Amino acid sequence: MAKSDHMIITEKDHLRTITLETDKIGVIQLAANPSTGYSYQVQKCDPQIVKFLGSKFEKTSDMLGAPEIQKLFFKGVSRGKTNLTLINKRPFENGIIKTFAITIASRGRFRGDIRVDIQD
Repeated sequence: MAKSDHMIITEKDHLRTITLETDKIGVIQLAANPSTGYSYQVQKCDPQIVKFLGSKFEKTSDMLGAPEIQKLFFKGVSRGKTNLTLINKRPFENGIIKTFAITIASRGRFRGDIRVDIQD
């Protein structure tokens, strides 16, 4: 998938409404530390409007234990709005260290070709 098909969403978009066009994949990029077990997980999202496709990590440093950028991929399924909440936690613990939330206004079903190398 070409980068021009990506709509990049970052920490600065927290609590904002994001419009996801039918020719774009939403890519949320957040700092996470998978080497310690922490990563973002979807807590809330209406899958009838926006579908979570998976995630992958990109190293920001060669240092052991350094934070990485977690990229979470989403596509529009139908026209509408949904609240999306991500939580940063270890899957085997109850404690949440950070929350990221946005409202996604989907313009409709994604009409492109999805080729994303994801780990989830």
